[in-house]
Amino acid sequence: MMRLMAGMKDGSSEPGQISSGFGGWWDDVAVENAATAADALCDYAERLGVQLTVHDGPTGINLEWLWRRPLAPRGAGAAVLRAVCGYADRTGRPVRLIVLAGRERLLGYYAQFGFEVMCPAEDNTGSAELVRTPTKRGAPG
Repeated sequence: MMRLMAGMKDGSSEPGQISSGFGGWWDDVAVENAATAADALCDYAERLGVQLTVHDGPTGINLEWLWRRPLAPRGAGAAVLRAVCGYADRTGRPVRLIVLAGRERLLGYYAQFGFEVMCPAEDNTGSAELVRTPTKRGAPG
């Protein structure tokens, strides 16, 4: 059984000592395989008021949709993104996402989490592909 951790508690790398990085409460979700890991991430997001669609494959994690609902607390989207990045770090796989044309301000936001532009938008009608390589130190937070 693998543990899905939403972030490390004050730099701790011990399983069971995990933080969502959101509001100081702890999240400890047991998952058995990659399919349930994606489901667990989506469930975690839903509890915070964030819509998340993520596909967990053998070569990486595709982040298809991340949206904080208007009534969700500020910082909820960042907490979910930290959880996705933390999971990717622990499994040693990259996270990929696409920023749609007209949403270029999000490039700076995702850069804070370690994402880099791999395929820039050609013009105002194109989308940019971003990739975050896994780190050994865990998700930023």
